[in-house]
This record gives sequence, structure tokens and C-alpha cells, in this order.
Amino acid sequence: MKLIIVLMLIIVLFYLARASYCIITKQQDGEKMAQALTWRIGLSLLTFAMLLFGLAMGWLHPHGLA
Repeated sequence: MKLIIVLMLIIVLFYLARASYCIITKQQDGEKMAQALTWRIGLSLLTFAMLLFGLAMGWLHPHGLA
């Protein structure tokens, strides 16, 4: 479960970098940027839902920082 969440976060960072590249290079194709940001948001929400599900099922255990 933890490995899947880490992989999803890496994919989210990839799509963020892809959208940033579209902005930096000032490509006129806004559809690619919008698609990359849509994927990033969707995967972020899915990752958050997986974290909540993992906590509810007892697969993930939060810990204190102290």
C-alpha cells in the first residue's frame, strides 16, 4: 500500500512538471497543459482517498513526531 502511494505521488509530480514545461515554453497548445493538470488533480484526489482508506482499514498507522 505504501509503495503504491509513493508511486502515485511520483506520477503526480511528473504531471506537474509536464504542465510546468508547457507554461515555461509558452506552447500555444493549452489543451496539453489542461490535460496534465487534470490528471494531476485526479491522481492527487485518488491518492488522498487511498490514504484515508488505508487508515480506516488499519493498513497505515500514523505516528507522532515527538
